[in-house]
Amino acid sequence: MVGLAYLMVSKVPYVGFKSLNLADRQPFEILVAIVVVITLLFMVKEHLLLVGASFIWLYVLGGVFFALMRPIRRRRYRAYRQAMRARLRTSEAPREHES
Repeated sequence: MVGLAYLMVSKVPYVGFKSLNLADRQPFEILVAIVVVITLLFMVKEHLLLVGASFIWLYVLGGVFFALMRPIRRRRYRAYRQAMRARLRTSEAPREHES
């Protein structure tokens, strides 16, 4: 519980569903996913509490996982950006013509 309380006041970013606009057209895959989830919930009525708790823990641990992965992704992106800049510099460098 203390860990959960810490996560509530920390700067660990979590996915917000405020920007989810269900009034707009959505891909067909989202409709299929929603139907599958609702069907699974009806199929496991006796284990609904366990399923709900599992979704909550996946959400909590997913935020922690992505927060831990962020520095790694930043390092990879910086290395990629530096490599692209170096490649751009070498391609723009004036070439000496051999005669």
